[in-house]
Amino acid sequence: MQNIKITFNNIDEDNQHILIARLSEIGFEGFEQMEESLFAYIHKEKFNDGELQDAAGSLSYQTEAIAPQNWNEVWESNFEPVFIDDFCTIRADFHLLKVATPYEIIITPKMSFGTG
Repeated sequence: MQNIKITFNNIDEDNQHILIARLSEIGFEGFEQMEESLFAYIHKEKFNDGELQDAAGSLSYQTEAIAPQNWNEVWESNFEPVFIDDFCTIRADFHLLKVATPYEIIITPKMSFGTG
């Protein structure tokens, strides 16, 4: 399923919260807040430019189509090895590295592990 990403720049935190509430009412499901930017995500099938313009008011924004991808796979591929001094290495099974510690723990990362 294709998604649409809307980028709002030059928007402070208080106005981001207001905008998130408005966008949630018209079907937006994901938000990423930055210091002075807001990214809002919606499924292409639910996107209505007229509703977006009404919710955004005088705020300017950019619209971008996002190709479908396996977000779990993207997250899992960003899992980095952990080195505990010269004692232990914790890595995913897809990390191809020479381990020089006495102990090695191999974990296949999945979203069920969270960020821990």
